[in-house]
Amino acid sequence: TGVNNENDNYQLFQYGNQLLFEWNDASTGQHYQAYTTASSGTVSSTNWNYVTVTVTNGNLVIYNNGVAQTLQYDKSNVPGNTLVGPQTVNLKVNSNDVTVGKQNAASSSDSFYYSGDIGAIDVYNRGLTQAEINANYAKYLA
Repeated sequence: TGVNNENDNYQLFQYGNQLLFEWNDASTGQHYQAYTTASSGTVSSTNWNYVTVTVTNGNLVIYNNGVAQTLQYDKSNVPGNTLVGPQTVNLKVNSNDVTVGKQNAASSSDSFYYSGDIGAIDVYNRGLTQAEINANYAKYLA
């Protein structure tokens, strides 16, 4: 749908060796990104990673292998373009399909498809606690 009028609601993907969560704000319509910093740890494309994202009362936490990551925020759809402080996540309601390993957009580009293995996915109706994430990680559960 184009860079300036995307209606994806939210996406999680690997950006180089960082994890990136992107959303369109329900209140302002602004595009935001939160992504892990190099100092908080990196994601390796050659190793197994257990990634969890929670949004509880608008607060976003990205976990990698059971560890909460330090995040940077951007008010743009280009990482590092317009850095801002932490943002409240206000997801909007839309009728888009949930896709895994593919961007929710009509594109013929393979760059929008995940290349790798996904072991398991689970979606909860609430944000998991740190203890629940650690228990799932220890047992290799989604």
